[in-house]
Parts: sequence; C-alpha cells; structure tokens
Amino acid sequence: MRLTNSLRRPAIRRRLMLGIAVTVLATIWLVVLPAVAKRPAVRQRVQWLKSEGIDPSAMYYTELDRMEWILQQRRAEELAGRSTGFPPATIQPTGE
Repeated sequence: MRLTNSLRRPAIRRRLMLGIAVTVLATIWLVVLPAVAKRPAVRQRVQWLKSEGIDPSAMYYTELDRMEWILQQRRAEELAGRSTGFPPATIQPTGE
C-alpha cells in the first residue's frame, strides 16, 4: 500500500523537526557547555567547590540554598574539633 503525498509530508516534517531538535541539543551539550566551563569565573567557582570538598558534578539545584549553611556548620565544627557529619574537605584539584 502506497502513501499519498499528503500523508507523507507530516512524517517527513516530524523527522526533520526531530533531527533539528537533536542537532540543537547536541550543539548545546558538546559545544556551548564546554565553552562555558572554560570561562575563568566558572573555573574559579569549580575550584572553590572542590577545595571545600564539594563535588560540583554531584550537586542538585535543591542543594544550592543549603550549601552556605553546610559550609558554615563544617567550619564551626572543625574549629571546635568535632565531626560535622559531612565529608572532609580533602578533595584535591585534578588539574582539569
């Protein structure tokens, strides 16, 4: 059974739109985000997070508001000689 032209056009249009969407996402993921990661401000922030023992790749959006409180608690308890319950700030920069 052969499809008429009027039935093929929506299928071709959907494939074209899917291809465009995949291309846009791939460009953002493979070109734009790595370029942003190389900016000095972003690199400094990542280095600071690592020096504080925070893995930036493992952070969730919901943790950002609590991060400053966690760091304050860690500093206060380290000064008092108590364990914070948080991982120690021993992550060394990897030279990325």
